Parts: sequence; C-alpha cells; structure tokens
Amino acid sequence: QIDTLVLNAIQNRVLPGCQIVASRNGKIFYNKSFGYHTYDSLIVVQDYHLYDLASITKIAATAPIIMKLVDDRSISLKRKLKRYTHSLNGSVLEYKHTNKSSMKMIDIFTHQAQLFPWIPFYKETLDSISWERLYSTSYSLDYKWQVASNLYLKNDYRNNIFNQVFSSELLSQKEYRYSDLGFYLIQPLIEKKIFKSTSLSIDQYVCSQFYHPIEAFRITYNPLDYFQYLDIVPTENDTYFRDQLIRGYVHDQGAALLGGVALHAGLFSNAVDLTKLMQLYLNEGRYLNNRLFSKKTISNFTSAPFLLSGNRRAIIFDKPSIDPNENGPTCDSISFTSFGHSGFTGTFSWVDPY
Repeated sequence: QIDTLVLNAIQNRVLPGCQIVASRNGKIFYNKSFGYHTYDSLIVVQDYHLYDLASITKIAATAPIIMKLVDDRSISLKRKLKRYTHSLNGSVLEYKHTNKSSMKMIDIFTHQAQLFPWIPFYKETLDSISWERLYSTSYSLDYKWQVASNLYLKNDYRNNIFNQVFSSELLSQKEYRYSDLGFYLIQPLIEKKIFKSTSLSIDQYVCSQFYHPIEAFRITYNPLDYFQYLDIVPTENDTYFRDQLIRGYVHDQGAALLGGVALHAGLFSNAVDLTKLMQLYLNEGRYLNNRLFSKKTISNFTSAPFLLSGNRRAIIFDKPSIDPNENGPTCDSISFTSFGHSGFTGTFSWVDPY
C-alpha cells in the first residue's frame, strides 16, 4: 500500500522522489527510496542521499541541545528570559531590556509566547542597493556567511536579523501560534552556552554529542562540507531570492542568512539516520549502554504541558491534534503519547511509544 501511494504521487507529480523508513521494536522493517531528485528523472534517489529536513531541525537539533542543557541544569525552561544574557559580535546584551523579558522558554518551545510566525528577513536585501552592499560572489573575511552557490552575505547582517527579532512586537493574546521567531530569539544564548562549555559551534556540537554517538553519520548542517554535491536532493528552483537550484544549501531563507546553521532549520539527513535519532527518543534517551538524556527529561519534553488550555504541543515536539475538525499532523489511529514534527520541504518524522 505504501508503494502504491508513493508511485501514484510520483506519477501525478506531487513529488519527484522520496525516502520512507518504518521500524518497530527497534528494527527497521520497511526501507525504500523512490523516484528521482528532480522531475527530469536524471538522478535516482538512493538510500544514502540527504534531504533538507527544514523544521524537523527543531526536534533533531534544538531538542537534544535543550534537553542536554536541562539535564546539566544550565538552563531552566520556566525561568524568564530576563535572567539570561546573550552576546552579539562580542557585545553583551540583556533580554530584560526588550519586551521579551518575561517570556519563558517553555512558552517559546510550545509556541504560545505571543511571537509572530516569522519575519521575511531576506526581502529587505533584494533591492539593488542593499544587494550590492550585502552580498558578494566570493568568500572573504567581511563576507563569510554562504547562503547559496557563489553567494556570500556580509557578516554584520546576522546581528541585524537577531536585533529585528529582539525588537519585534508581540501578539495581543497568549495562545498557541506556531512561530520560528523564538528559535532565533534564543540562538545567541544557546551558542554562548555551548561555546563556553565546549568551544564548539552548534553544528559541531550536535554531531559530536548526539549524532556520532548513535552512529548517525549522515545527519549534519551544511552537508556540502562533508558529502558529494549529487548525494544531496535539491529542494527548489529559487527564482525569487537566490536565482538558482537550491541543492546542499538550506531552503529556509532565514537559516540561509545565518550561514545555514539555525535552531529552526538547516539540518540535512537521510531517512535512516533520522530514524536512529527518533529511536533514541523512543529508548527514553539510551543508545545501547550509553545514556544521552535522562528518562525524565525525555518524558517531559514529549508530553503536552498545556493540553488543558487547548495547546497540543509538547516542548519543541509536535503532538496529534486535539481538535476533531482540524486537519492535524497525524492519522486518527495514532496514540496521544506519540510525537514528531513536519518540515516545509516535505519531510515528516513521527514515533509512537504506545
């Protein structure tokens, strides 16, 4: 039945190809790749090829980082942001000087922090004057953030992105509203904490602390640094921003402007290695005899803390819909103990402990 659905989708040009992996009790029982990278049918999808995970980055990179910091008591989800400081370009700034001062991470990660869904940062760079000032076709010390092939962003624009988020207005009501802005908001803080304890960047940290210990070697940020160009499936022929086929560079424009490494998007993987990470969550934080996260932390993060107020979301993870009239992320037969996330590029990952 899976084969039939996928082949029909390819025939109807819903997608040119895909990978699907399913496992039960820790064993993969279904693993297939279908179709091609693009509709010209030139490159066949192989199991080892990588896809842009888009917002699955939230549960595949940000979630393990935050869970580790919680286990280490480096952060508290219920502490207000005004208790923390972050740094931009060597300058120490304080959340307490913004309208985000009373915001809590638990509200950010359950999407009820009154933040707007997103800001199209890239649009203000598109006029001819801004483009000439902000972009270069070659790498240099002043233009080091690569956003696409032969396209580099001026270093200081990164600070502009974060400052726009820090100064953004809030929604009038505290209610569930999916937003990427909270992940931008805390990125400088997370970068600071990781670097202070390990001297690693976010992309280096997730590989060394989480992916490599579970033998997931094909999940990474900025995959062109490690894999062949044709081993990465393209996401879009971008005709409105970067004017090229986007392959190996993150599709999300905001993450691209951050050099491909963000907490809300930027991660690439094949389906098998993503399954290994999701199995780690199902194993309550254990891989073989190695414990990466506490059982309590896994349980807390994959439960819905504000269910009674009508918010289905777990901490960073998504959950099945609680509204029978909503076209939610899962089928009706899934248990509410299940959790996962989807991605704008067409990716989807879900597990059910039941």
